[in-house]
Amino acid sequence: MDKHIILTGFMGVGKSTVGPRVAERLGLPFIDLDADIARATGLACDFYIRRFGLEAFRKWERRLLTHALRQPPLVLIPGGGIVLDMDNRRQILQKGVVVWLKAPKRVLLERLHNEVRPLLTEKDRSEQIEQLLKDRWPYYQECHHSIETAFLNPDQVAEQIISYVQNRSTPSVVSL
Repeated sequence: MDKHIILTGFMGVGKSTVGPRVAERLGLPFIDLDADIARATGLACDFYIRRFGLEAFRKWERRLLTHALRQPPLVLIPGGGIVLDMDNRRQILQKGVVVWLKAPKRVLLERLHNEVRPLLTEKDRSEQIEQLLKDRWPYYQECHHSIETAFLNPDQVAEQIISYVQNRSTPSVVSL
């Protein structure tokens, strides 16, 4: 493997569950960017965002993404909003095989029902998810490959990622 494997997608699609499985099966290091940010700042991401704001969080995210992409090939799980920044998108698309994990809104609502997420409040979660998906959708579509996770278990998703990565032809140049 000469490139990073980068799993992106909305919160609740299974990135954090599937990523370590892919890394283990391929014998690659694994980085969860949100966990790295929490270690670097000493605060869980939701607390950091509430205290310092989303813009400050995105700066940490950009800095640690750039650092991770300088490493030898690995499996990387950035937060779902990483695609909102053009430089982040350019980096991941050039230096990695980017797989978009996706699920329908109703499945995301089910999976995120009792979870604390910094960009979701208790009321109007459906509308919030819909708006965030709408904002990110065009950027997720730039990914090299996508996998619908709603009806697959984590091992099946991991196998599909590995199969794609191992059997892919050289991706065409992605226009940004």
